[in-house]
Amino acid sequence: MRRSYSLLMAAMVAAIISVACGGPDKQDDDDDQPKTSPVESGHDYWLQKFEPYITPEFRAAFLAAPEDELMEKFGEALQEFQTREYDLERVRARLTPTQIAEYRRLPDLAASREFLEKHLGTSWQGPPVRRTD
Repeated sequence: MRRSYSLLMAAMVAAIISVACGGPDKQDDDDDQPKTSPVESGHDYWLQKFEPYITPEFRAAFLAAPEDELMEKFGEALQEFQTREYDLERVRARLTPTQIAEYRRLPDLAASREFLEKHLGTSWQGPPVRRTD
């Protein structure tokens, strides 16, 4: 059951990333490069992909986890990082580099969306998120 859940979370995160990056039909200039899926590449892929959002504590716990348990233990956090990055990509052209760096230092999705609303108004159009604190 745990293994099925892990594989399901990995597939879900991979699908979200695929859609956010333009989907399977998007053509890359570097087609000669070998492609590895996030599920196959483990720790390094996720740490590089979401490096701006990862705290030293998260990094240490993530690296200490066995690769086959990554999605079970960190799938929700990785999905939140992806959602935050997706929201940012939608409005990147309207923010300064300093604002982008500030956005990426925020602690969670709700704070990130509050930041966008503060700086861009409601025109950035992210769905509402309930704070859990």
